[in-house]
Amino acid sequence: MAAGPKVSGEAGRPRRRPPDSRAGEWDIGTLLVVFAAARARADVADVVEPASSRSLAFIGTNLIRLKLRGRECLHHPDELRNGYTSIEMSEQPLTLKSTYEGDELVHRRLWRIVEMNAKAAEEQVEGSFYPALISQVFAFHTIEAYLNFVGERIAPEIWKDERNYFRKEPYRGWDGKLRKVMELVDLTREPDKRPQTTIARLRLLRDLIAHGKSERFAGEHIHSSEERPPLFPPSTLTAAVAPREELPDILSDVEEFLNDIHRRAAPKIEVLWANTDTAIWFGSEALRGPTRYSSGTTTLMTNH
Repeated sequence: MAAGPKVSGEAGRPRRRPPDSRAGEWDIGTLLVVFAAARARADVADVVEPASSRSLAFIGTNLIRLKLRGRECLHHPDELRNGYTSIEMSEQPLTLKSTYEGDELVHRRLWRIVEMNAKAAEEQVEGSFYPALISQVFAFHTIEAYLNFVGERIAPEIWKDERNYFRKEPYRGWDGKLRKVMELVDLTREPDKRPQTTIARLRLLRDLIAHGKSERFAGEHIHSSEERPPLFPPSTLTAAVAPREELPDILSDVEEFLNDIHRRAAPKIEVLWANTDTAIWFGSEALRGPTRYSSGTTTLMTNH
């Protein structure tokens, strides 16, 4: 008769076999696992089948459901974690409750758009104006999104009432929000030097797009009949879009600026959000890493 599965816990210490008189008769052919407490620091439960079968290991699993010759038993550590309880189940499916929480890191998604269009502009000799424009406009959107991302983490009390706070001087509007974040991380304002001049240039382009309107041209030029009449001068919008050759420097400036803020904010994150997902997923770089993260739990619903 085949031996039943062995369940072990932290540090590989064997745990007491679940109290079931038919432990040696378990049909291991159908082993179903319900994930619970999906946290990186949760217990590791190893479910080991006989040598002829597969071996499975799950991080953060504390609920195991086994089908035993047409009958189901639920095994889970008790509150003191010194053994297992065994509950005989009916043929009905288990009722579970799953919770989740996490964040979508919008600034990193926007940065993907920036890089994709910068690459498209680089590869297109003709027609590079439009991907270059998109890349630069979304670079500014990335900066805006990042300031909100880092601001609500290092100064949550301000960002809870963000609209009202940034309506008043000296932190009014976009310039005020940028100034506040830089103050919070002790970053010096140098508006006449890169990369901050690049940020100002991107903001100008973004405003031209956000508040776009037609532009009228008029003028005169005295020229010889042997000369061609002059073309229209470039529009304000056209002149504001940097050529594709300048995109590598622009993207480098944006990333350098945001990474500087990110590194300065990291110690504050550790203090305010120690041992939470907010600290764990903050990362070492502003624009590199996952675009979203989440965690959650799954628990068994029981009737009382």
